[in-house]
Amino acid sequence: MNKKWKITAISDTHNKHKQFDGFVPGGDILLHAGDMTGRGYKKELENFFKWYDNINNYDHKIFIAGNHDFGFQDNPEEIKGILTGYKTIDYLQDELVMLGEGDYIDMVKIWGTP
Repeated sequence: MNKKWKITAISDTHNKHKQFDGFVPGGDILLHAGDMTGRGYKKELENFFKWYDNINNYDHKIFIAGNHDFGFQDNPEEIKGILTGYKTIDYLQDELVMLGEGDYIDMVKIWGTP
């Protein structure tokens, strides 16, 4: 099959993610590689989740927590519980997601570890 994937990767937005409005071009995968907040407070994380969830020009939206996203370390169950309300985004914590169809070789494989 050999599909060509359009992947956008961002990171270290530190509560300034809204400055990306209009600059994420759209495609197959949007990957935020961590540090979406300043200190990982619940309010900061909820703000990011809401923004990320509302991006509608990607087929898949994935993120990984960074070293500033303390909520995932300090209150993991509470934060993961909040995430269940956002059906269009996937959080990876020591796990693999495989995207695509067909042979294993044609799939995109992303392993996420905070």
